[in-house]
Amino acid sequence: MKRRQLLSGMLGAGACAAAGLTLPRASAVELRQPLPRWVPRRGTRSDISYNVMADVDPCPRRDCSYTGTLGQQAVLAAWCGAAFATNYGALGAWVTTGGGHEDYFGNEVYAFELDTRRWVRLNDPYPGGADTAVDYAEGEYAPGIPLSSHTYQHSQYLPPELGGGPKGALLRVVAYAAGRYARGSGRAHACDLATGQWTRFSMDKAIAGLNGTSATCVDLVRGCIWRVPPVGGVVEYLDLATRRFGGISPGTVGDNNFVVNHTCALDPERDVIVVLDWRSKADAEVWVLPLADPQRWWRVPTAGPAPPLNAQGVALEWCPPLRAFVGYEGNGATFLRKLVPPAGDPRTSTWQWHVEELGGDAPACRTKGPRMSFSRFRWAPSLHSFLWADGRDLPVQAWRPQGT
Repeated sequence: MKRRQLLSGMLGAGACAAAGLTLPRASAVELRQPLPRWVPRRGTRSDISYNVMADVDPCPRRDCSYTGTLGQQAVLAAWCGAAFATNYGALGAWVTTGGGHEDYFGNEVYAFELDTRRWVRLNDPYPGGADTAVDYAEGEYAPGIPLSSHTYQHSQYLPPELGGGPKGALLRVVAYAAGRYARGSGRAHACDLATGQWTRFSMDKAIAGLNGTSATCVDLVRGCIWRVPPVGGVVEYLDLATRRFGGISPGTVGDNNFVVNHTCALDPERDVIVVLDWRSKADAEVWVLPLADPQRWWRVPTAGPAPPLNAQGVALEWCPPLRAFVGYEGNGATFLRKLVPPAGDPRTSTWQWHVEELGGDAPACRTKGPRMSFSRFRWAPSLHSFLWADGRDLPVQAWRPQGT
């Protein structure tokens, strides 16, 4: 594959069959019955964890070389996201890593295991923290061992079928604000969830907008991860078979100019990348990029209550039973937001925003720190629910919308 070349096989129909790829077990898990008894009723949320992340803190006294200014709480609080590992045990796991700037230098990975409903730490932080032996070009403490980074929407799950190991891997697509000097790196790294071992994943590096925040989404049909950098004039993809980055150039003819804290998702039915952006410092705008013909971005019309400016950074998750996107903006909100695609042309037809109030346990959210939720709100097909974790001392919650 040539760098920056748009392959007809990559973006054409039938790429999945041509590449010999199969969908991960999530499609089978989706149909598993009965659900565990502790799953919340439709329209409610529940605290489901038996412990908290703080119980597996590698340095509870906060006096280690990697502690930084915040310690372990930065893993969730410092502009960080998470992924859901469908092949981790019978029910899956919610997995995360994070830090960045001087907030935290630890690069350990955590899993909330649904089989046990407990937090575990899969490895130990690299015993560094200072700038000695740091390679900022690669974003690494040592070969294959990544620096701590704000993860925004850069955390994705790599299933076994695509090289993730028996339980899959946590894939960090790029680094941002890594290390003491807060630099970006386009190298992708993967942590094998069975062994806890970090390795370099990509053979080359992303190059677009590494000093600004970007958003990512998984495309299982094409076997790639799409990355939408700032502005969006160039969109990159990480081919999971070749482990190399490529790119397309939809340009800015649609007047797109994505700014900090934009997020994205993939609509698998209409085959479009969907971006939420708050560039006008008002309610979220919705933009789409049709992957069958990615010549330009389209700002689409919407109806209903869109996420306001103070909800920037909220990510959308595709919910198969609802055939719509669902997001949670944190801030102690008692509701979910749904974005329903149109029946007509996704570029010009109206997308609908809806709000669903949920009962049950009170929302578990931090009262301090950045409020952006990014990818911490993840669909768990084995529960027909979404999972949410927001703080080291808070319970993990399952949120189950109506219709699931």
